[in-house]
Amino acid sequence: MNVLQIKDSIRKKYLIIVLTIGLLLLILGSLSLYGLEKNQQELTQQREVLKEKDRLISELKGSLNNAFFRARGYYAFQNEVELSLVYGELNKVEDTISQLNRYELTEEEVDLLKGISDFLITFRNSALPKAIALVQANDYEGLRMLSNSGVNNSVNEFIAYTDDYHEKATQTREMMSKHIISESKAFLTIMILVSLFLFLILLFTFFQTLRRIVNPLEDMKKGADYFSKTGEDSLPSTSRTDELGALNLSLKSLMKKISENESAMLAQNEELLMQQDELQTRQELLEKLLKENEIAKNRLEVMNQLNHSLTFSLDRQELVQIVREYLHDKFTLDISFLWLVETLESSSKGITEEFDRRFMEERYGYVMERLHNEGSFSIVREGDIELGLAPKDTLVNDFFVAITEENGEMVAGFSCSRIGNLFTKEEMIDMKGLLNRVSLSLERIRLYEINRYERTLNEGIVKTIQEGIFLVGPQGELLQYNQSLYDLLSGESHYAKGTPYSTWILLYQKFAENPDEIIAFYEQAVKDSFTDIRRIQYTFKRKGTKVIYLYAASVFSEGIKTSTIFVNRDITKEHEVDQMKTELISTVSHELRTPLSSIIGFAELLLSKQMTNEKKDKYIETIYKESNRLSHLVDDFLDVQRMESGKVVYHFTEVDMSTLLPEIVENYAYQSNYEINIDNVASNNILIADVQRITQVFVNLLSNAIKFSPDKKQINIHLSNENNGLKITVQDHGLGISEEEIPKLFQKFHRVDSSETRKIGGTGLGLSIVKEIIEHHQGQIWITSIEGEGTTVHLFFSQRI
Repeated sequence: MNVLQIKDSIRKKYLIIVLTIGLLLLILGSLSLYGLEKNQQELTQQREVLKEKDRLISELKGSLNNAFFRARGYYAFQNEVELSLVYGELNKVEDTISQLNRYELTEEEVDLLKGISDFLITFRNSALPKAIALVQANDYEGLRMLSNSGVNNSVNEFIAYTDDYHEKATQTREMMSKHIISESKAFLTIMILVSLFLFLILLFTFFQTLRRIVNPLEDMKKGADYFSKTGEDSLPSTSRTDELGALNLSLKSLMKKISENESAMLAQNEELLMQQDELQTRQELLEKLLKENEIAKNRLEVMNQLNHSLTFSLDRQELVQIVREYLHDKFTLDISFLWLVETLESSSKGITEEFDRRFMEERYGYVMERLHNEGSFSIVREGDIELGLAPKDTLVNDFFVAITEENGEMVAGFSCSRIGNLFTKEEMIDMKGLLNRVSLSLERIRLYEINRYERTLNEGIVKTIQEGIFLVGPQGELLQYNQSLYDLLSGESHYAKGTPYSTWILLYQKFAENPDEIIAFYEQAVKDSFTDIRRIQYTFKRKGTKVIYLYAASVFSEGIKTSTIFVNRDITKEHEVDQMKTELISTVSHELRTPLSSIIGFAELLLSKQMTNEKKDKYIETIYKESNRLSHLVDDFLDVQRMESGKVVYHFTEVDMSTLLPEIVENYAYQSNYEINIDNVASNNILIADVQRITQVFVNLLSNAIKFSPDKKQINIHLSNENNGLKITVQDHGLGISEEEIPKLFQKFHRVDSSETRKIGGTGLGLSIVKEIIEHHQGQIWITSIEGEGTTVHLFFSQRI
C-alpha cells in the first residue's frame, strides 16, 4: 500500500495563520488598553488630588470663618467657651495647612498658604491677645480700631481667594472628565476599526478554507457514495501533499481492498446471521428463566411480607388487607373477601355493590352456618353476575374457609372465587394452612390491645393522681414516677429510668429538713419485705416550703418482693390550716380578752369604789372605747363569715370620693398626734360604690397606717385619674413590711411576725376584708413597702359612669 508523505500540513498552515492573527490582536489590544488605562489613571489621580486640595481649602475657609465668628462672639459676650472655640478653630486651620503642604502645590497656592501661616502667627500672637485685653478692659472703641486695622480685610481676601480657587478647581475637574471621555471614544473608534480589519482577514481565511478543504472533502464524499452504490472507484485524482491528499489516497486503497474482500465478507455475514439466530433463541430462553426467577422472587418477597405482617403487625385492618392481597395474587383469584366476625374489619377485591348486596341477602347466613359446621367448603356453579365478558356457561368455583381460635370459635372468614379455572385440592389445602396462621396473629393483636389498654389505664390513673408516686427496684433504682412527684419536689431535670438510689436520694439530703430521718426511712423501706403501710412526715424546702406525708408499701410477685412504691402527699395546706386554727384561737382569745378585761376591771371599780365624777366619766369612756373595740372585732368575724357564705348585700350608688374621704379623716380627729393629708389631683372623683363598704375599706386602711406608724406621724392620701379610672393611695412612713411577707398580707388571720409588730394588736382579718370589698367593686388592690421606711396601699377603680 502506497502511503503519501504529508509535506504541506493543513493543520500547521492554518494554525500559523490563526496564531498570527490572534497574537496581533492580543498585542494591539494590550498596548491600547495599557496606554488608555495609564492615561486615565494619571488624569484620575490629578483630579482626585485637585479635589482633595479643593476640599482642604474649603475646610480652611470654614475654619477661618468659624474662628472669626467665635472671636466676635467672645467680643460681644465675653464668653470663655467661645474663646476656647476660637483657639480650636485656629488649630484646625494649622492642621489643614499641614495637610495641604503634603501635596505638590502651585506657586499661587504656596503664596496663599504662606500668607495664611504668617497671618495666623500675627493674629494668634499679637492681634488676638490685644483684642482679649481690650475686651477684658471693656474698651470696645479700641477693639473697633483694632478691627479696622486690616485684620478683617486679610481674612476676607483669603476667603475670596478660596471661593475663586474652588471655582477654578471645579472647572479643571470638568475639563479632565471631558478629556477622559474623549480619549475613551477615540479608543473605542480605533478598536472598532481594528476589529473590522481583523473580521475581513478572518472572512478571507474562511473562504480560503472552503476552497482548499471543504470542496475536496465534498468531492471525496460523492466518490464514496458512488462506490457504496456501484462498487466502482470514482474518486478524483489529486497531486496535493497535505492531509487531504493522504486521505484521498487512503480512500482509494480502502475501496480497492473492499472490492477484493467482498465475497469473503458476504460469507462471514451469512455465518454471523446464523449465530445471531442461535443467540436470539438462547436470549429468549434466558429471558423466560429470568421471568420465572422474577416471579419466584416476587412470591418470596410477598411471602416474607406476609410473615412479617403476621409476626409484627398490630393493626387488624392492615393485617386483613395484606393477607387478602397475598392470597389473591398467589392463587390468581378473580374475587377475594376476608372479614373479621367480631370487629368487622374487612378487605375485598372484584366484588361489585350488586354482588355484595345479593351475597349478604341470599348467601351470607347459609355460608356462615356451613363454616361453623364444616370449617371450609367448595362450590362449583354456573356463573351469573360476576362473569363479565366470559361466556354464559362458564363455571365459577367458590371456596370458603373459617378462621378459628384454639377453642374452635370462628374469628374470621375468607371467601374467594375463580371464573373458568377450578381450584385444585393442593391449592385449597395451601390456602387453609396459610389462613390458620392468621388466627394466631389476631389473638396476638387482641392480647396486645388488652395489655395496651390496661397499661394506658394504669398510666392515666398514675398521671391524674395528685399524690407524687414513684416506684423503685430491689436495689433502690428508679423504675417509674409521675408528673405530680416532679412538680411536688420542684424538679429541674427529669430522672431517667434506672437512676440509682445514690443519685435520687441526694435530693432529700439537700432539701429535706430532717434528712437523716427520711433517708433512714427510705433505706429501711427498700430493704425490708413488709406487708403493712409505713408512714412518715417530712418538710421539703425547695422553691418554697412543703410539708409532705410519705407512704411506703412493698410490691410482691408470687410471694417475692419485686419493688417498693412510695406515695408523697402534699399536706402543706392542711398543716397551714392547723397552724391558722391555732393562731386564730390564740389571737381571738388575746384580742377578746384585752377589751373584756378592761371593761370588767373598770366596771368593778365603778361598782365597788366611791370616786369623783371626773374619774367615773373617764372610766365610763374607757369602757365605751373597749366596747367599741370589742364590737369591731365581732363585726370583723361576722363580715368574714358573711363574705365566705356569699350573704353580703351591696347597695351601689354614685359616691364622690372628694367628699367622702375628708369625712372619714375627720373621724380620726381624736388621733391628734397624726397628720393625715389628702392630695387630690383627680378631675373625676365619682365611683359607683357601696358607701358603707367603701367607708369600711378606708377606715381599715387608715387604722392600719396609724397602728403601724408609732413614730412617724404623717399619713398621705393621694387621688389621681389613670387609665380611665380612679387611683387612690394611702401611704404611711412607719415600720414597713419585708418583701417576702407582702404576698401573705391578704390571707385571713395572717399577721406580720416581727419583734416590733408583735406588740401591736389585731386579728389579721382587716386586709382580707378590704380585698373582698375591693374585688366586689371590680377594683384592684396591691401593696408596696420598704422595711423601716413605710408602706403604700394602692387602690384602682374603673369609673363606669
